[in-house]
Amino acid sequence: MAKKLNILLIFICLFSFAGESLLFFFANDISPMGLSKIEVTDNITKWNEDYNIDEYLYFDDKELKLIEKKIPQEIKDINDAWVRSIVLCGWIRNLTEPSMEISDMKLGNLPYTMLILMREGKGASCGVYATVYVASAQSIGIPARSVQLVRPGNIYDTHVVAEVWNEEYKKWTVVDPTFNTYYEINGTPASAADIELAFKTANCKNETEWYNYIKPSDKSRLEEYYLFQYLLYDTIYIFQSTREKENILEKLPPLRAFKTPNLYFSCDGDYPKQQNLVSLLFDILFPCLFCISAISLICINFRRIKHVRNKRNTQSKR
Repeated sequence: MAKKLNILLIFICLFSFAGESLLFFFANDISPMGLSKIEVTDNITKWNEDYNIDEYLYFDDKELKLIEKKIPQEIKDINDAWVRSIVLCGWIRNLTEPSMEISDMKLGNLPYTMLILMREGKGASCGVYATVYVASAQSIGIPARSVQLVRPGNIYDTHVVAEVWNEEYKKWTVVDPTFNTYYEINGTPASAADIELAFKTANCKNETEWYNYIKPSDKSRLEEYYLFQYLLYDTIYIFQSTREKENILEKLPPLRAFKTPNLYFSCDGDYPKQQNLVSLLFDILFPCLFCISAISLICINFRRIKHVRNKRNTQSKR
C-alpha cells in the first residue's frame, strides 16, 4: 500500500512540475496575455482618464537616460507635448523598416539595445517600435504606456501600439509608431478604447467609410498592411509596471496569485475566461499540487524510515 502511495505521489509531483513548466514556456501560445494576471474593465472613462504614470514605469532609469541622449535636440526642444510625441513617432518610424529581425520577445525589457539595433538598420517588430517609442517618450517627459491589440479568434493576429497622455484633452491617446499615425474621432485624438467602442458601434460599410469615421493622420502604410487594422481593436489591454511592486515572495506561486493585476483588459470575447484559467493553473493549482504531494511524500517516507530504524533497534536489543 505504501509503495503504491509513493508511486502516486511521485506521479503527481512530476505531473504538476511538468504542467507548470509547459505553461511557463508556452503560455503565449495558449493565451494572448501569457501568464499575466488581469483586471477586466468595460469602463471607457477608467481607460481614458485613469492617469497614474507610476503604473507604467516599465524601464530602469539608466535605460531612459541612455535613450534620452540619442533623441535629437530639436525634438526635445518642442514645447507642446502632443506635437513632441507626434514628431518623436515619425523619427522612430524612420529609423528602420518593420520586420521580425528584432523581436521584443527575445530582447525583453531592453529598449536602448532595441534602439541601437534600429539605428543600425535592423528591421523591427511592432512590439519593438512600441517599446522604443514608450521608453523614448518617457525619457523626454511624455507620459506613455504600451497597449496590446488582439484580433478575435486568432491570438497570432496581434499588434502593439502606444498611448500618450494628452494634457489638452485630459486623456490617453493612441500613437502607432509602426505605421507613424494617430487617430481622431470627431476631431478629437482617440484612445485604443475609443477606437474599440467606435468600431463595435458605428455602422460603416467599407474601409473608406471607416477611415473617414476613425481618421488616421496617415493611412498610406495602413493600406499596405495585410489586415484591416481596426479589426485588431476588438481586444485591447494595457501592461502595468511591476518594477516597484514586486518583492521576492510575490514572485513565488501561489503567493503571486494575490498580487496586484499587471494589466487592464477590455473585450467582449472569451479571452478573460481563457486567461483566468491559465492563471488558476499556473499560480494556484499546479504549485499547490506539487507542494502537497512533495510534503506528503517526505512525511510518509520519513515515518517509514523512522519505523524501520525503530524495528532494527528493537531487534538488536533482543
